[in-house]
Amino acid sequence: MIKANPNWLFNRLFTAYLERLMRKSFSGFHIVNNFPILPENKAVLFTPNHFSWWDGFLIQKIQREFLPKKNFFILMLVKQLKVYRFFNWMGAYGVEQESISSVMQTVKYTRELLSSPENLVIIYPQGEIQPYGIDKVVLQKGITKFAGGEASNSVVIPIAFKIQFDEDKKPAVYCSFGEVLEAKEVSGDFSLYESAFLANLEELEQRSLKRESVRDLFK
Repeated sequence: MIKANPNWLFNRLFTAYLERLMRKSFSGFHIVNNFPILPENKAVLFTPNHFSWWDGFLIQKIQREFLPKKNFFILMLVKQLKVYRFFNWMGAYGVEQESISSVMQTVKYTRELLSSPENLVIIYPQGEIQPYGIDKVVLQKGITKFAGGEASNSVVIPIAFKIQFDEDKKPAVYCSFGEVLEAKEVSGDFSLYESAFLANLEELEQRSLKRESVRDLFK
């Protein structure tokens, strides 16, 4: 595996570029429900859906807006991280799915990160990009391993994104926050997590079709 190597100066400069890029590419960044109140003494595990090239940038925007004091870490595949090495300076770390030892090291490293209240970790439970709106969303049960052990005192939040064309030339981003789950519950009950993840996707779909928004992060 490859551990994260955050560089605050690069992160600051690249984040400014990303902000301009997103505003240039999307007409709005709509939050369809309220961000949950979280305990300050616990690390947070975000588990977004994975449907586009934009996903990592979208979730980083959420972190900057709602949990700016948390240290940002995001799990990627090693083969992707070797292509986009600069992500490593933004808090990305990598796993080789084909290697049992790499997977075990990554689980241990993730649990260590989630044992510290100042950290925020992002893991995509789908494991790979799946088109938005497919009939059957497949989630990897490995999420229960990441939430166990030292990570059991953290909280897990499913987050859903959708890119949708409305009345503007550019598409809009819609985002929904799911139920806050205790990591120790997720580690012992995959079906509990799966239900929360799918329910949040459904809520996003219904609210985005109505163009509901409690806040536009671009305003």
